[in-house]
Amino acid sequence: MKHSVRAVKKASLLQAAILLIGFGGVIYANEVFNLQKEKEELRAEMRDIAESMRVKVETELNQVVLLANAVGLAIEIEPETFDQERLSTIARKLTDRGSSVINVAVAPDLIVKYVHPVEENASVIGLNYRQNGAQYAAARRALVSREPILDGPLDLIQGGQGFILRTSIEVPGDAGVIATNWGIISVVMDTAKFISLIHETHSGTTTPHTMAIRRVSENAKIQSTYDAIAGDQRLFDRNAVVLDVPVPSGLWQIVVQPPEGWPIVSQKFARNLMYFGVAFCVTLALFLLIVTLRSGRKLAEVRMRNALEAGDQGFALYDPEDRLIQCNSRYMSDNNLTPEMLAQKPTFEQLVRIAVAENRFTDDAVKDEAWIQERVKMRQETTAVQHARYPGGRWLKVFTKRVDDGCLIVFTMDVTEIIKAKEAAEVSEIAKTRFMDAVSHELKTPLSILLGYNAFLENPMHLKSVSALQGQASREALLQVNTVTDEVKSHAQRISAAGEHLHTLINKLLEFTQKSRDEFTGEGKDFRAGQLVGPIAERFRSEASGKGLEFSVVIEETNIHADPVYVDRSLSRMVKNAIQTTDKGAVKVSVYPKGDKVLIEVRDTGNQVLTNLDGTPLTSSDFQSDLVDFIKAEDPDSNVPNPQSMGAGITVEIDGVRGKLVTLELPRTAQQKQVAVEERRVA
Repeated sequence: MKHSVRAVKKASLLQAAILLIGFGGVIYANEVFNLQKEKEELRAEMRDIAESMRVKVETELNQVVLLANAVGLAIEIEPETFDQERLSTIARKLTDRGSSVINVAVAPDLIVKYVHPVEENASVIGLNYRQNGAQYAAARRALVSREPILDGPLDLIQGGQGFILRTSIEVPGDAGVIATNWGIISVVMDTAKFISLIHETHSGTTTPHTMAIRRVSENAKIQSTYDAIAGDQRLFDRNAVVLDVPVPSGLWQIVVQPPEGWPIVSQKFARNLMYFGVAFCVTLALFLLIVTLRSGRKLAEVRMRNALEAGDQGFALYDPEDRLIQCNSRYMSDNNLTPEMLAQKPTFEQLVRIAVAENRFTDDAVKDEAWIQERVKMRQETTAVQHARYPGGRWLKVFTKRVDDGCLIVFTMDVTEIIKAKEAAEVSEIAKTRFMDAVSHELKTPLSILLGYNAFLENPMHLKSVSALQGQASREALLQVNTVTDEVKSHAQRISAAGEHLHTLINKLLEFTQKSRDEFTGEGKDFRAGQLVGPIAERFRSEASGKGLEFSVVIEETNIHADPVYVDRSLSRMVKNAIQTTDKGAVKVSVYPKGDKVLIEVRDTGNQVLTNLDGTPLTSSDFQSDLVDFIKAEDPDSNVPNPQSMGAGITVEIDGVRGKLVTLELPRTAQQKQVAVEERRVA
């Protein structure tokens, strides 16, 4: 006993540990999900910010290029008349107060001659690019490329830092003469102002962020190099959001991320931890109440899990065109595949045809073209489970699941031993059921008779001899008769209580042994009327006798096709209702065929009302739905079919004089040789 208690405690501790680990796993999975979701949302916000920055950079640079092109076009049209006033006019029209452009310089023959605005940039006039090494190299590149070139940030001659966009000016020559380089145009943008414009769009955003910009260059070895432009360049190495920004004659990259980096804990972590803690405590309390039952179930689950993990399973992966692209050795062995065949990526239909040709399916189905196409069609289902019988008596369970990308995953498992064990268990269950049916009849029949006659002893005043004796006895003798009847009634009540207790024990035993088969399926079986109705009637004889009711059963033998559980529960409910609502008179159960139907009638002389399970009145229209709820028994969520789907139906007739009649109508099977009507009464 101590060993058993110790084993239970150890199992309980193990289960508590498993429960704690399980909750921890749920918390971890929930945290991973929430954190991933928050990261994705935050990354999307960072991408939106980076995208708007990219648009702002492109917009600002496009304005600068437009300004340079406008000045260049004016020079190309009339190079002789171009002067300072013309430059200032164009620059004022194409720049605004918010622009980052701080000056525009025109350098004919690489010598700065015109600049706007003049006052702030007078020191630049006269600059000869040829005499400045760094400036000349940049100006030379602009002349050679004949495209706008953006440099910077650079230290400016007039002070500060800025970006410089340089573009060459080509003027047409005389007839037949190729255009020549007239000079270059330089547009200078203030670095601080330019970076400020990029941030301007997001100055009021509720999402904190930090950014950086760099230039991407490629050398002769096609290896990218990076030059810092603005911000912390280490952001590019931190899994931040990076967008490419095309600029004149080059490429920039913008990187954006939260100031403190990506979160490592979700915002809901503390709250979820508290919720899970409360849930764990409640679950643990319930667990302690049912620890013994859960210990056994948990042990069975662990053993089953270990068995499944240790078992060999076949695995295969088919592409959306249903071609076999990958499988393990067990699957290859089950399907007689060779590496050469696998290398050819055969389709499932090809494999089925090979299997049919090799006669590897041993069931009785005809393996024609229609059978093959049906198996191929079944592959289109999202999830399917099949059983296949192979030579040598082997059975394989095949599980298929089609995933989102159209591929099909297949698992195969050898279930030969399971099927053999199931067949043996079914044989054992049938034997047990037959034995319990016989025992129940042998036990309940004499017990019902005993309780029925004992009902008279509980109510001796209903006996005619006692009534006659009371009518003839003197007062002294009548007192003695009452004393005797009271003593008989007291002993009879004890007999009745013991009998009812024994009756309950027998019912509990039958309920326990028959639970596995006593399930309502809605599938009909063939039964003799007496086989079904007779045992049901036996249950209520003592109850009817105890109320002093005449209880009779009339059976005209015929065949019934119905679900036995449905008939048992329906008829039990009908008879129970009749006895409950009848205080005196009779209850009669009749069974007889009528055409292709079998009618089971329950007639009583009691109150003309129907009651539900708790005894409250029901209307006739509600009786059917109440009966269906009763049939569901301990499984209220079960999907019980409508009686009409089984060919069954219930009708109710109420007569103010004769009482009420409830009829259960069931399908009738092939007519058997008719036997004499059997009637049994209990008064």
